[in-house]
Amino acid sequence: LKDVADHARESKALAAINANYFKKDGTPLGTLIVDGEWVAGPIFDRVSMGIDRSGKVKIDRVSLNGLLNSSNADVDNVWVNNINQPRRHGSHLIAYTRRWGSYVRTPLTGHLVSVNAQGQVQDSVDAQSMAIPYGGFVLSDTKDGAISSLRRGDNVQLSWHTKPGDWQDVVEAVSGGPMLVKDGSLFVDLKDENFRKAW
Repeated sequence: LKDVADHARESKALAAINANYFKKDGTPLGTLIVDGEWVAGPIFDRVSMGIDRSGKVKIDRVSLNGLLNSSNADVDNVWVNNINQPRRHGSHLIAYTRRWGSYVRTPLTGHLVSVNAQGQVQDSVDAQSMAIPYGGFVLSDTKDGAISSLRRGDNVQLSWHTKPGDWQDVVEAVSGGPMLVKDGSLFVDLKDENFRKAW
């Protein structure tokens, strides 16, 4: 929750970029990738700047979705909407890692599933909160969502997919918005990135 100047000074950085939006408690709202790990997924597919493994800089609107498979025949090819983002209209199944915090808390009772670092279901219950295991994650969905069929001991695999596809190799990224310039021309992308006109 420090400002950019403080971060730059403390880390002895040569340069610092002010990016991303955050909730008052510091929760990032939008794409944030650090050392190849998705700290937070996109929100409204807003514009992001990423750096891939070769050092190439990419700027584009980015979307992310997960695909969940399991040893449970009733839970196969399940779409995961996002990672480490607050629930919003249209987003049902969200994955939360320790980058979100030590717990997941939801305003209403839903179905929560904890998965350990080995990909095994530890708990699967209707609840409003659940501890996030170290190295693992918690899935949060509605009570009657697909993950409600998961049981303790089931094995799961969660893979993430990006659009554009060449963002799969991005290892560092920040987001912001709206896009202001595209292909050398003015391109203020307020409506599609879900910014209010007041912006």
